[in-house]
Amino acid sequence: GNVYVGGNILSTTAGPVNISGDFTISGNFLAGGTITASSDERLKKEIKPLEHPIEKLLQINGVSYKWKDSKKEQTTQIGLIAQNVQKIYPELVRTNKDGKLSVAYQNLVAPIIEAIRELYTEITHLFTSIDKLQKDVEELKKENQQLKEALCEHSSSLKICHHNLTEE
Repeated sequence: GNVYVGGNILSTTAGPVNISGDFTISGNFLAGGTITASSDERLKKEIKPLEHPIEKLLQINGVSYKWKDSKKEQTTQIGLIAQNVQKIYPELVRTNKDGKLSVAYQNLVAPIIEAIRELYTEITHLFTSIDKLQKDVEELKKENQQLKEALCEHSSSLKICHHNLTEE
């Protein structure tokens, strides 16, 4: 098929079009297939785990907005403010030749995954703690019942003995 840029044919090949360097699209972009990014471990060095992803993500504010440029789509958009992201994850923000900032949204996937992993670990720990506390409460209820019964055997005039012991 043909690839058009600014109304001009850039390529008439039926195969893939390879672009080396920056490629800018002003306007909407629709892909009828899968968009991927190189991620092979063999291409990377200095690989380190992400630190404090939850705390960092909580500092980034999602916003709704409309573009100032009337040539752009004027429906309400949802996204991030690059200056806010830059304070937390400077590696996700690019500056173009005019000094305008953009965000590599796809690169937020890694901190989001790590934040989910941290939350899952915390939730699992909390459920384990809740289960233990529930068992402890049941044991304490049984012990309390036994103590009440023992007290009432020795002194049935106590106020506690006038309640139905099985209700509590």
